[in-house]
Amino acid sequence: MSFDCPPSSSTSEDKPDVIHKIRIVLSHQIIRDQKLRFSDANIRVQIKKRVFDLHRYKLEEFRVIKAMIHEGNIPSLLELQGDPDDFENAFKLLYAPLYMSDQFELEPAVLISTLRIATNFDHPSLRSFATIKLEAMALPPIEYVRIAQELGMTRWRDMGVDKLISREEPLTPHEGRILGTNTSMFIATQRELRLRERIMDIPSADEYKRLSVSRQARLREQIQLMLGLPELPPSGGPSIPPSSSVYSQTSSPKRIDLGSNTRPAKRPRISGNTLGVVRIRLGGAVYRNHQTTVGKLLSSRKRLAKRTR
Repeated sequence: MSFDCPPSSSTSEDKPDVIHKIRIVLSHQIIRDQKLRFSDANIRVQIKKRVFDLHRYKLEEFRVIKAMIHEGNIPSLLELQGDPDDFENAFKLLYAPLYMSDQFELEPAVLISTLRIATNFDHPSLRSFATIKLEAMALPPIEYVRIAQELGMTRWRDMGVDKLISREEPLTPHEGRILGTNTSMFIATQRELRLRERIMDIPSADEYKRLSVSRQARLREQIQLMLGLPELPPSGGPSIPPSSSVYSQTSSPKRIDLGSNTRPAKRPRISGNTLGVVRIRLGGAVYRNHQTTVGKLLSSRKRLAKRTR
């Protein structure tokens, strides 16, 4: 086919517009795409400085482009707005048999371009194909959010935000810029609420003792990840809840028996200013003191022992 100027039968009103468009197409700045240039093409598409020679019936699969073709004064020339690379990716996929089904590996960039063109120019089946393929690729959550915000895909946006809330890693500055202040604050709030729920699920000391050893180990790992702590040591002897190892300073005072003649093989050292409960057996009576230091209690024991001699 020929893309020369229309015959002289055109009216004088149409001629200036025709000449202007033909000059644009034939300008030395225009780059004719060699990959999408068919010898039997019957329509020329220009996107910025790139030109594609295509088939009209293929372009009319896009509802918006079909309306533009029928409304245009020059059916052999069509100027479209957008990114030429997006159109190239979409056209390649459009010309592939059955949209390149499972036997072809499609890159995410090709599918994203196709989804963008299919959405903007209304090609439902091509849009559905690209959507299904991209969902199966399991892209980073922020990619789904970015595409959804651009193309108005509410389901993808909700899906991406929910994944960002559930993951362990914090938001990056790049993700924050894409999400915006309001969405970033929403994600931070939801993460805090979920963290509180997980903390409330930590069993009490009695419940922890009844857990199996493997369940106790898994619980320690969960708390370690949840609080960002170094590896928690396994509990020795009687089982104690993981929270006790984290907040060891809040444990109850130790009870020390000074009346027995038997001593443990390794007696723990206790500071003289440590609060404690001391039992002193003298003449069958037991004396207890709860609100003083171990050092003072030991001195009191010596004085009481001297009085009873």
